[in-house]
Amino acid sequence: MPPSENVINEIERQPQQPSKEELEKFFDQKIAAYMEEAHVVGGSFAIVKDDQVIIAKGYGYADAEKKKSVTKDHLFQIGSIAKPITATALMKFVEEGEFDLQEDVNKYLTDIQLPQKDNRKITLHHLLTHTAGFEDRMPLHYQLTENAEDILSTKEMVNQRMPSLVTSPGAVHSYSNYGYTVIGALVEQASKQDFTKYMKQNLLHDLEMDTATYEVPLPKHLKEKAVNGYVYDDETGEYEDYSDVFVDYIAAGAVSASAEDMANFMMLHLNQGEFKGKQILKPETIEMMHNPQFHNHPNLEGVGYAFFENKRKGQGIIEHSGATSIFAANMMLMPEEGWGIYIAFNTSTGVIVANAIMDDFLDTYYPEFKLKQELYPLPEEKSKNWKVIIAFPG
Repeated sequence: MPPSENVINEIERQPQQPSKEELEKFFDQKIAAYMEEAHVVGGSFAIVKDDQVIIAKGYGYADAEKKKSVTKDHLFQIGSIAKPITATALMKFVEEGEFDLQEDVNKYLTDIQLPQKDNRKITLHHLLTHTAGFEDRMPLHYQLTENAEDILSTKEMVNQRMPSLVTSPGAVHSYSNYGYTVIGALVEQASKQDFTKYMKQNLLHDLEMDTATYEVPLPKHLKEKAVNGYVYDDETGEYEDYSDVFVDYIAAGAVSASAEDMANFMMLHLNQGEFKGKQILKPETIEMMHNPQFHNHPNLEGVGYAFFENKRKGQGIIEHSGATSIFAANMMLMPEEGWGIYIAFNTSTGVIVANAIMDDFLDTYYPEFKLKQELYPLPEEKSKNWKVIIAFPG
């Protein structure tokens, strides 16, 4: 006999488990097609499953003029994907008791004090979730400089580039490069080392991210591995080379990395803080970083500690993108499924392509298929009639 209350049953989706060969064919076709359509010169790609690198490779050209092909070892600027790396380093110090996420950050800063608003103090929790209340600007062209002499150290950046505090700490999410620069300064302070050197000798070393670096400009031995950066002019159909443009918010967006470097970082976060048998962060710390820590509204997707929640295509996804107005990148993790996908492009038009490729992967291997069975209370003589609604992908 049908129940007297509305009931909705959903059939769980059965995602496909593609082989390496199938995945490589899929991404080769998709990436090549999108790059041609969007006039992208070169790309870097990695996909991991649990603790295994499935694919790490390059596409297109590192140098368009010389027709030099991109390999898995070429370095791309990854923009704001630097933030999850910076946050991971900070959380190690949190585990060690060096910092309390809910403490007034001014307790830790020695050279400068951050402002308050409405008697609310800024904490590391606020900085990590972009809720400190600092103003910022979009697009973020002001992060770039063509003069290496203009690049400030992390400490100098914190002291000299503080923006206005426009909302109360903890009130709203407002993306802040300055906030993550403060996090970098705190890592520097706790480690008693220059930020870039500490990251190179510790987290990046532990994860075998051997060519990844926060250094700007790149040292000679890494400059040789770096791809050129291009801006495409849609009106003329020509490319302008912007290879010697630097990100000046170091801790927030200055990382250059290869596909293999980023594969290792993703595996750390997909394996509860463990990398090749070494526990870098505790599982509960990884969970804290991944879980939403703030929502602008209960019905909106939230932000964790350097990861953004995205229920794209009905899946539980965390991600972070990066764009420098020249380079574009995206990193998507599916912790429950064990997938991690990273892609970067060396052309300004690549920002749209990165998202499209992620969507195509989900459409193909995690299609939204739901069978909803709605049972309504009916007169006794019609109690055997059920109303069924079927929703197919699309």
